[in-house]
Amino acid sequence: MIEISPLTKFEIATFFGGLDAGINSLREVRATYGAQIAFDFNSLALFDIGETKLSEIFAFILNPTSNHAQKDAFLRAFLTFFGLHESVDELLKSCESIEVNCEKQTDKGRRIDIVILFPKSRFAVGIEHKIYASDQPNQVIDYCNFLNQRTDGNYTLLYLSPKDRSPDEDSVDKLTLEDLWRAGKVRIVDYRRMVDFLQACEMVCRADNVRGFIRQLQQYLKSTFLGESFMGERNYMLNYVREHPEILKHADALTEAVRGVKSECFDHFWKQVAEELLPHAIVLDLALIKFCDYGYTQASVKRPGCPFEAGGELVGVTVLYEPNKIAPPAYMTISMKYERKYLPEPLRTKIQRLEEKVKSLNFGEISGYAGSWHCAVVPLPQINFRDGEEMFKILKDPNRTLLKERAKETATKIALYLNSSESFWREISV
Repeated sequence: MIEISPLTKFEIATFFGGLDAGINSLREVRATYGAQIAFDFNSLALFDIGETKLSEIFAFILNPTSNHAQKDAFLRAFLTFFGLHESVDELLKSCESIEVNCEKQTDKGRRIDIVILFPKSRFAVGIEHKIYASDQPNQVIDYCNFLNQRTDGNYTLLYLSPKDRSPDEDSVDKLTLEDLWRAGKVRIVDYRRMVDFLQACEMVCRADNVRGFIRQLQQYLKSTFLGESFMGERNYMLNYVREHPEILKHADALTEAVRGVKSECFDHFWKQVAEELLPHAIVLDLALIKFCDYGYTQASVKRPGCPFEAGGELVGVTVLYEPNKIAPPAYMTISMKYERKYLPEPLRTKIQRLEEKVKSLNFGEISGYAGSWHCAVVPLPQINFRDGEEMFKILKDPNRTLLKERAKETATKIALYLNSSESFWREISV
């Protein structure tokens, strides 16, 4: 337990009192001028923009022949911003031969999100978005091998991920990744840097309508993937901390305390879910599920007579929590005896029918890659541990009403999912 002195408590109270007042002022401005400015409106939010569509948008921006009419200005800004080549002018001399491709297929049938080829210089840049999806086995290695063959080793692969998250070890082992990084072949890039790059594009853009689109794209990325609002609450907080650096003396203690409170809330939530499941004769094993900011944690779901048990064709039902890779981060799945690509017939057909049945029940879909050993994946309601307002409501309520309601909703969905899946599997297994 970290001890905090009375003076420290006063400092902390003063700091957060001022911070809260400033943020409330920003929100009052939003409320007052919302009708005139529409702070939250962004036309891009009207469309389902996932990793694939983002790749298409960035490829459009980077392609000198796109109808944004800025020629090589954006590509030049990109190469310069990320320091990808020692002679950008030389690289861009033959703009007409430059190829910018989305979903570029490799020799092994994989698809790189974006590949920029400079044929005359035998140079290439690969870009891989990893906002939600997990890596597939040997994915980064295969991408590097493909780019290496196309350029005689003259390439760079940008791996875009939240908070500089590294590729999974089954995608590329740590030693190989370190060698590739030292050689300049793989760069792990925080997704926030793409927002900074778009600001550079905005600076060089000469067309007002294109500049407006780039500005909207920046805001969309900030609000959707980085959790920032249009009113600049994050920037306000950064400046506030700079003006009150004394709070940094206690930053580690505060971070530990916040994580501890979230962990307690997480445990409480899943214990409540487990209690709600008992009347359905369903046991949620909580031994392994713990709060995490990265990676994943899980709890097995068991019921007497369930056909999804070890030794069967489908070998278990699991609840997983996987922040930063899956959205929403809590989901439910059935584990398979075989990896999907090795499923034998008629098991493959049966699992496809099960997944079609689950989809027809409108349980919803996740965004991201849950892995090749799982089938019939559905999202689960959960507490949003990144939403400060939601956490505030839960902690200020001594009865934990919101937490209990969300837990009941989660337990109901688990029971419905299990009932329908078990029943249908027995039906098609006769």
